[in-house]
Amino acid sequence: MRCGTPNSYRNISCAQSDTECEVSSVQSHAHQRHEGTYEKCVEIPDVDADTMRRMLQYVYTDTLEELKWESASMLYAAADKYELLALKDHCSTIILKNNLSAKTRVNY
Repeated sequence: MRCGTPNSYRNISCAQSDTECEVSSVQSHAHQRHEGTYEKCVEIPDVDADTMRRMLQYVYTDTLEELKWESASMLYAAADKYELLALKDHCSTIILKNNLSAKTRVNY
């Protein structure tokens, strides 16, 4: 998987999301490496490397580091795209809390 520079394991991602597997099978292609060997690679141009890292952290460990509103919004969009409902719920909670805090600060 290529989102910037980090790589991830396709099998683990497929276990979490059918959409990701469908995208993987369509976008997979072989990249030639040294001495005629090939490496399967999935290009994901619309998810930045940091968001993908956070998404995979959640897929592998069911945990997330603390997120700011912007990171939570980007992660929510990726979770929506790959149908990761629990991650989507987690991100929406963070987004709502941040929105409520901002409204409270404006009102007082």
